[in-house]
Amino acid sequence: MFIFAFMKNETKTIPIVLIHKGNSDYLPVSLWQLRQTQPPQTPIYLVGNADNAHFSDVVTHLSYADYIADAQTFTDAYKHYSTNAYDYELFCIQRWFVLRALMRANKWQSCIYLDSDILTYTNLADAPQAVLEAGMTVSGISAHTNFVNSYETLSLFCDFITELYKNTINDTKLKHMYETHIAQHGAGGISDMTMFTLFRESYPNQVLDISQTIEGQTYDVTIDYHNGFEMQGQFKRIIWQNGLPFAKVSGKETLVLHNTLHFQGKSKARIKEFMTTANSAYKRFYAYAMGVFYWQKVKRKIFG
Repeated sequence: MFIFAFMKNETKTIPIVLIHKGNSDYLPVSLWQLRQTQPPQTPIYLVGNADNAHFSDVVTHLSYADYIADAQTFTDAYKHYSTNAYDYELFCIQRWFVLRALMRANKWQSCIYLDSDILTYTNLADAPQAVLEAGMTVSGISAHTNFVNSYETLSLFCDFITELYKNTINDTKLKHMYETHIAQHGAGGISDMTMFTLFRESYPNQVLDISQTIEGQTYDVTIDYHNGFEMQGQFKRIIWQNGLPFAKVSGKETLVLHNTLHFQGKSKARIKEFMTTANSAYKRFYAYAMGVFYWQKVKRKIFG
């Protein structure tokens, strides 16, 4: 007698996390696109504050304050070596401590972290095996798309950051890096991107750069940076096929799928042009979200 076992082809899911304080006019675009491009059962979390709690209709909203303890402890060690705002640079580093606390609280071994100015186009859990086997990932020198496949690697990274600032020799190195950077560029300085660069130098096998082409696909550095692809004006030349964005390798006919597009800085103003999931429900959601956004601006102007 033969016994046949039929198993359902279950869709892979990995928790996705965004960490964003305050409200921004591009948030309804990126959050809606993310929700629509991931399987319905994929848990998506926005770790934020009261200013963005109204997005709980689309994603699960969590309070940043509930996961801040480790990040606040790090504040005592932090030294500001940047021409950018103190609060901005500190937050960019603190978010990794917040993410670690969130993973620890939920006993997650893995999750995917996304910056809030990214559009997704594919199920992120279907990433190439090399991406899913890395401890963590960066795209270029930034972790705006970070497949945190190992809680231990993230925890090691957080401890590494703390030691950089607490250790006098390392802190002197950071200060020297800042002074050299300012002498050459005039602005900027030490950021969480610096932390990832130094961490990769110390632990080269723990972090994978996913801006390289892997199995015919990649994860965008920024849409206004060529990264070896053809440009059209200030942006990559995107070739759409079946609703998915591809870019052509410069000087070749090779097309590479972009699972994500990253709208950093001024490019955020054009994020809506690259959205693929707008429908009547989105239009209602967007109108509501922008109503909240402008009302918050009015309240701040009146009440401070």
